Amino acid sequence: MSLIIFYTFVSSIVFVYGIGLECLYIYLENPKKVYAFFIKNVIVVLISVSLVWALCRYILNPLGAGFLLPVLTISFLEALNLIFKLVWPKFNGLKPEEKIFSWGLVFFCLYQASTYRECLALIFSGFFSLFVFLFVLNAIKQKTADKESFTEWKKASLFLISMGLMLSAFYLTDLSPFF
Repeated sequence: MSLIIFYTFVSSIVFVYGIGLECLYIYLENPKKVYAFFIKNVIVVLISVSLVWALCRYILNPLGAGFLLPVLTISFLEALNLIFKLVWPKFNGLKPEEKIFSWGLVFFCLYQASTYRECLALIFSGFFSLFVFLFVLNAIKQKTADKESFTEWKKASLFLISMGLMLSAFYLTDLSPFF
């Protein structure tokens, strides 16, 4: 539980590592796209992490071929994307901004977790942090959308500054002697 809380709030996968920031910014306009993004990526990440974890643990590591993990992971993710396109034509594959999130989360889980249970906890905390901060970022985007004087680059910079301030607010509990 502490691992999930740590990677969701204190050292958020979304903000600290930047995994999924452009997805949030792009998909905030349409909630249906956000839900489709979550469903597609949960399926892809769970399948790929499970299979690549087993491949690495039971085949690559005993052979001493752990250096092949990045190449095999990328080829497996692309093959999985192609299989989903062929099986479900409405799946549309993963868009580039979705690939960045799902691939980043897969690599993060494979290189940070020492057990499969930790891998699943990291996947959950990655999606949970994306879901939690979605509401906060939606409020920021709505406030900037109300003002006609903001140009698009001013909105994007204000959006990124707000995310940085939110991230630093989570570290204040570490600095305060009262917590």
